[in-house]
Amino acid sequence: MAGGIELGYVKYLHFGAQCPGWRHMEAGAREAAAILGYAYESIAVDKHPALAAAYKMYFPGLIVIDDFSIPFPGSGAQLVESFKRRGPLPGGGDFSQLPAARCDQILPLSPDNLDLLEGVCIPRHRCQGWTDKQTWLRGLDLPIYGCAGLKDGKTVAVVEVLPIELVPYPLPRRPAEDGFIACLYGRVGESRDYRRDLLSRGVLLLAGAGYRSLSVVAGKQTPYPNGPLPLLEAVGFRSETELGKILLRHRWDEIVFMTRRV
Repeated sequence: MAGGIELGYVKYLHFGAQCPGWRHMEAGAREAAAILGYAYESIAVDKHPALAAAYKMYFPGLIVIDDFSIPFPGSGAQLVESFKRRGPLPGGGDFSQLPAARCDQILPLSPDNLDLLEGVCIPRHRCQGWTDKQTWLRGLDLPIYGCAGLKDGKTVAVVEVLPIELVPYPLPRRPAEDGFIACLYGRVGESRDYRRDLLSRGVLLLAGAGYRSLSVVAGKQTPYPNGPLPLLEAVGFRSETELGKILLRHRWDEIVFMTRRV
């Protein structure tokens, strides 16, 4: 309350440093709060999971302006425009699925080789959060964090998997000995998609780590937060629960909770 006038608010909710772009997203949220003259707060939902449930958060970052949720990063001006529109920003095109290709090698992600993640989903020059992410992952003290697919000696696809009990999202169910796919992504700029091969063959490594099933939240038509749905169906995942609409930068999509046995 300032001078008898109740201020609006901007909240930035994030799953620790799971996304290397979390600082970039936070900077946009702070800028939006300054433009609007709103109060600002940054909250790690792994420490406050009730907030993830309250805001139906199924992805590593969420910006909430008053009652409106924005799960994509952007400048303060872009976020304010989306808030005022109560919808996507103009422009953009449809998602186009790249042709599938096979990895040369698939490796388990361990505390000793987390550098395989760096620069894959966000180029190094555009993101300062890779050290944060590796430190955060090592702090979870897990023997395996997922798998990486390599082609010609470079990482071209990654699936990050966490024990489901560590995930703060309000998932419809939490199977015992389940690995939750926190992020599935390919290298920016590649002309082929290696994620299907990575999932198909990486399952054996995950089974060896003790996982008996996998679960994921997928976009029906786009890869956000993971997906799209047909790619996951092609490697044995089945849809269980519709989770509603999600706002993307230039469109709406729908998300679904999916599972498969390992």
